[in-house]
Amino acid sequence: MQDIESAQIAGMLHPAIDKQVIYRLANISKWYPGTIALQDINFELYEGEIHGLVGKNGAGKSTFTGIMFGSVQPSQGETFIAGNRVDKLTPWKAKKLGIFLVPQITEFALDLSIAENMFLGSFPLLANGFIDTGLILKKTAEIIEKLDLNLTPDIPMRRVTLEDRQLLQVGKGFWVEDAKIVLLDEVTATLSLRTRKKFFEILRSVVKQDRKTVVLITHRLEEVLELCDRVTVFRNGIRVATEELLNIDAKELAHLITGKDEIENNVSRAGAASKKKAELSGGSYLSIRGLSQTAQFENIFIDAEKGEVIGIAGLEGCGATALMRCIAGIAPPDSGEILFQERKLALRNPQDTIARGIVYLPGNREEEGLFPGLSVEHNIIGGACSRLTNRFGFIKEQEIHAVVERMTKLLNIVMPSAKSSIDTLSGGNKQKVVIGRLVNAQPHVYLLDHVTQGVDIEAKSEILRIIREQLSATSTVIMSSESIQEMMETCDRIAVMFKGRIVRVFSKEDYEEEDIFTTMQGLGEVQ
Repeated sequence: MQDIESAQIAGMLHPAIDKQVIYRLANISKWYPGTIALQDINFELYEGEIHGLVGKNGAGKSTFTGIMFGSVQPSQGETFIAGNRVDKLTPWKAKKLGIFLVPQITEFALDLSIAENMFLGSFPLLANGFIDTGLILKKTAEIIEKLDLNLTPDIPMRRVTLEDRQLLQVGKGFWVEDAKIVLLDEVTATLSLRTRKKFFEILRSVVKQDRKTVVLITHRLEEVLELCDRVTVFRNGIRVATEELLNIDAKELAHLITGKDEIENNVSRAGAASKKKAELSGGSYLSIRGLSQTAQFENIFIDAEKGEVIGIAGLEGCGATALMRCIAGIAPPDSGEILFQERKLALRNPQDTIARGIVYLPGNREEEGLFPGLSVEHNIIGGACSRLTNRFGFIKEQEIHAVVERMTKLLNIVMPSAKSSIDTLSGGNKQKVVIGRLVNAQPHVYLLDHVTQGVDIEAKSEILRIIREQLSATSTVIMSSESIQEMMETCDRIAVMFKGRIVRVFSKEDYEEEDIFTTMQGLGEVQ
């Protein structure tokens, strides 16, 4: 609680200098076929303020940010920038009007230098029409110095860490594009604590000295309390509140985000309670004992029974992903042990893990979970080819066909054909293909990291059903999700991680979304 209280005090030190409205949205709504994403939103942004934008996943924050930047067109409503009405705002028009969006995933050309990336699309030219290379190198060096980075302008962006890329993207918005309004979409999610502190100092300085305006989209309430002058809360596509930070504390803010929707909570409990579970083993199936990894997680204990679905909840960087990767053999622990059916496992690499019946679904599906360019068939059978070849090394075509057909029916994968490229499938069907590969390995334990990330609503429901009804029928499942609701619907227990430690474990009869959310923020009861 001390960190939260100090954050609140810090947040009182930088109120907006005045009340001049620089951006106004009136009666904004956005609907898609069968879905209302935003409903009748009124919003004002003051010049020289840091304005927090918070809400659960699916609350409408991303859609609203897209409308502010012009990448999403509203179904109704009006937009006013600097007092002038703007019709059909586009990203190009937004940049001309001084609005810049920094996305959660940076958008750089990795083979170009830092300097080339910083000025890509807006190169300064000499009188003869050639790019003024000297000027872009000089200005990039100045930006790197302002950001306090140990880099030089000529380094290829590929050699720059993800954290430093994120800071460079922010620097581009402030000092290359010279934007008056900078939209920061979850940019702190992947930053370390040290880098976040440095980033906060930069934001405060820029807002105070250059009269910039910042919209900070984040899941971390301590960031809102420490940085923001005002905060707007979205819930289910509706703006439920806009508050001065002087008038609200962390628990009140958490309550506004989660709401008191008892019907929603009861539905979630009913969904979890009605899950058809396999007979529990009566003892520990998978045991994690005192697992620690420097700077990632510490002293983790989990006992899981066969047929259980255990959720790991927490903010980005809480240690959940690192824990799963450790169990999967990708990054070994510094101390502790993993036991399967009371036998200690020495998991030195992913091959060892798979051989022991533990499989891992990475959160970064596109880069780590798929074989791009290959067929759906090859993506499903990948990792199990030894079972599908005869003693002479020839492929058993009929068996492969049977496996792919079985997985396609089991997981309801929609595709033109098994021979189609994996790249032609939707995000939800790609995720099902990766799950199909894991199921084909016939594992004892599934590790599913951000299992529904980047898939549509229909695919999410289908994937959660598969976990409840198929995967947990014969195995143990440990999963994480961006949505507390999804875990409440699917999991038998939810372990909440905060700053690398499991601080509380909820049984399904104790599920309350607000309790889980506040515990994730470091505000709840610690067991």
